[in-house]
Amino acid sequence: PASASHAADAAAGNGLLQTPRGTEVRPLVLHFARDLDGTMGTTGGTGAANGGNGSAVLKSAEWMEVEEALGWSFNSLEDHLLGIDSMRFAKLMSSLLRKGKQLPASAQKCRNLGELLGQIHILPAQQADAEVVGQEWPAWGMMWGSVCGWRFYCQRPISEPVLRRAVQDLISRHVALRCVPADPMELFFQIQAALSVLHLWRVSSPSFARSWLSSLASYSLKSAWPKVQSIHPQVDSVLANLPMSESFEKAEALLSTQAKQDPFRPPFQLRVAPYPGGVVVQLRLTHMFSDGFCIVPLLQDLAKLVADQELLAQGQQISPLPALPVSFDLLQRRLFRTVDGDHSLGDPVTPTTLDSGGWTNLVRSELLSVSPMQVSLIKHAALKLAVPDEILLLTAIGVSMGKVHQQGAQSLHVIAPQRDEPCASDLIGLFADYRRLEVPIEGLHYAGVALALNVIVKERLWRQPPVVSQAAVPFVNFMWTDFEEPNGFKPIPAYKGKEGSSVSPIQVVVVQPSRECWRIVCTFKSEVYTKDQVERFVGYLEESLRCLIEAPLSPTL
Repeated sequence: PASASHAADAAAGNGLLQTPRGTEVRPLVLHFARDLDGTMGTTGGTGAANGGNGSAVLKSAEWMEVEEALGWSFNSLEDHLLGIDSMRFAKLMSSLLRKGKQLPASAQKCRNLGELLGQIHILPAQQADAEVVGQEWPAWGMMWGSVCGWRFYCQRPISEPVLRRAVQDLISRHVALRCVPADPMELFFQIQAALSVLHLWRVSSPSFARSWLSSLASYSLKSAWPKVQSIHPQVDSVLANLPMSESFEKAEALLSTQAKQDPFRPPFQLRVAPYPGGVVVQLRLTHMFSDGFCIVPLLQDLAKLVADQELLAQGQQISPLPALPVSFDLLQRRLFRTVDGDHSLGDPVTPTTLDSGGWTNLVRSELLSVSPMQVSLIKHAALKLAVPDEILLLTAIGVSMGKVHQQGAQSLHVIAPQRDEPCASDLIGLFADYRRLEVPIEGLHYAGVALALNVIVKERLWRQPPVVSQAAVPFVNFMWTDFEEPNGFKPIPAYKGKEGSSVSPIQVVVVQPSRECWRIVCTFKSEVYTKDQVERFVGYLEESLRCLIEAPLSPTL
């Protein structure tokens, strides 16, 4: 989820920022050679989906389910699927799973609707994770006290008994909501550092990677790897109902105050602040077990379970959610493949860096606002190139960084979803990971860069970051908000980043305060970049977006 504000204080009049408070929102300025207002048309759906001769077609159940999940309309099986972004595809997989059907992650490469429908098949029965209390799994031990937090609101009252039963069902459904470390966190950090050293030896010495010593080291690490354990928490330790507030705004403020007064107790907490006619709900989950993509299953499951309990209270029948596999089983397989040096599936865990570089609060920050008209133009330009919106923005950001650095190609670190096994898109777990990709610039026009990046992302041609100098590469993250409203639960966008500080030389985060506008939060290490270089980056970013909208065939350099 994204936020509506990000701020920083200027120090000594030189633009040096030490805290995020006080920064003004700077509007993005795009100067066009012609007036584009009113010429872009609609930005929703696909070109093929809106065409055709108007003749009626017989649509299968799967066809209509795909249309409902994507929010698009298709006229034929040949209609293209270009431009489906990661959020839409995750929601499509999740929607089909709730109907007992599976869509593999490889289906994102399908060219048209017919190919996509051919990938859908009925799911076999899966083991539920409600019967694994006391079981242990190896896990990646990071950020136990760090929070992934989301807020929703519902414009109708929800009784406390209904909410308690729904939360209990939610905890039973997702094992990650009720796991705690079975070993000291220091052991996690030490073992992960040992894996980084093993990975470095393998990379630097191919003969060592094939030796019996490498196999012995893998066996030793897997045997000693620290674990997390499933417990059976009481709802009272997870759920907190706050006093009734006079309004929605006061309910939100009460949640914020309560969060400051009552520190986060991992792994999972849920607070509810009622107000006349509705409730505000805050979910907090340890970042050790979750990533930003967890918002989709958490929101949809909670909304469905609340609705089920309300129906049961009225004596009506419900259709239960399909069972899920245990998320830590999937994560364990991925972790042990990494320990073995097996990258055949392209999903290794990124090793802990041996040179963190360190966080710093001495940064220069820029908060750029993208107006509704500019968002509409960017979406239309992405639609014309048949790429997702984030690819177009990533193109502009990468080209701008390359120009500042005077390079023909720009390396970037991004957070990529590694949710490729069956049902993984509907599980709670730390599946997303850092990946490095190269933005090709020299010799290409803007459209060429965008199309090349689209292939890199779609074909997963990114690389695993090295175990050294990870912090030396610029970092870009897209924190898209899911604006769907299952069963009346609506998300409240809120940017939860580490504001005003950075471990990378440049950190760019794109957030969505609303459906109509975006914000681009840029943070530069002041020891690396001068105020003039920051201004040049902003100018290049505005120029790149203008060219992608107005003249995508113009050269980048």
